[in-house]
Amino acid sequence: MLFRSWQDQRNRVNAVSKSEYYCLDFTGVNATGSAACDNEALQNSSGVNQKGYIPGALGPRQVDWQQQRFATDVVLQWRPSEKTEITIEALNASANLNDLEHTMLFYPDKGNDTAACSTVTSGACGYKFDAQGTWVGGEFKNAWTQYDTRVGKHHDRTTDLSANLKYTPTDNLSFSADAQYVESMATNYSMTGFTNNSVPDISFDYSGSSPTFNLIKPNDTAVTNTGIDAVMDHMEYNVAHAFAYRADAQWSNGDKSSWLKSISAGFRGENKLSVLRQTGYGWEGSGMWWGYMPGQEKVLNTFNFGGLLGNTGLSAVMWNPNVLNKDSQYVVKTIAAAIPATS
Repeated sequence: MLFRSWQDQRNRVNAVSKSEYYCLDFTGVNATGSAACDNEALQNSSGVNQKGYIPGALGPRQVDWQQQRFATDVVLQWRPSEKTEITIEALNASANLNDLEHTMLFYPDKGNDTAACSTVTSGACGYKFDAQGTWVGGEFKNAWTQYDTRVGKHHDRTTDLSANLKYTPTDNLSFSADAQYVESMATNYSMTGFTNNSVPDISFDYSGSSPTFNLIKPNDTAVTNTGIDAVMDHMEYNVAHAFAYRADAQWSNGDKSSWLKSISAGFRGENKLSVLRQTGYGWEGSGMWWGYMPGQEKVLNTFNFGGLLGNTGLSAVMWNPNVLNKDSQYVVKTIAAAIPATS
């Protein structure tokens, strides 16, 4: 018997990412994000909120995900006689997963977070809070931005081989045996490239069921005004195998009146081994933080988020995923070839 299976799954996820919240003192007494601000009462004696909590960063994220799975199962069964039966099975299954992620993060300018945010609903700073002091929208003016493109490739494979023997030489005597060998491996490659750009003004609205955002002062989409921040890689190569076996024999007494009904004997054995190899997430600054480097057009391109969450045409200069889709050594060589050394 032969069985084959193939599956192709694809999806896209659009979302808004937020980092942890920090405390903002409306009175200006306690420093932004300080423990004193956290310990301060939410409302003053007049019942007016005197602090609120605002996310340290937020922005859109888009993930394109694809997984292809293949499986083949072969079963052979042979009965050379009425007393003997042999079964052999081989199963091989593999999965290839690829994902591509684009993220924009906007960081509020904490230096401008002052007592201007003096009311619960709005303030001169443009922030809006609910009655519990949680930020629900407003404007990030001169927001520092960070863009990243992440490429991920994951491969899994499992092979399972098994054999079974049944032998009944007489009506009272039977033998059976099984052996199984399983081998599995998994590799994972992740590479992220970071860029930075201008300081746009952007507004957010989290008060409704569907968050929206809009650029007030657009970000710069010129490659010549984009800085290459860093690259970050992560790799895994994991393998494992297991071998298990057993054999049993049984004798049955045909005399039902005897006190000895049957005798059984057998043994079991197994051997397992697994090896895990993986790196950490190696974040490495590129040394080109704020300035344009001639030739970086070869490793960057413009990505458009489209109409995500009510915004029209939000774009950013990010790493070309075709460059990141290789190994770390290729990325380094590509950067070195595209961007000449400077003194």
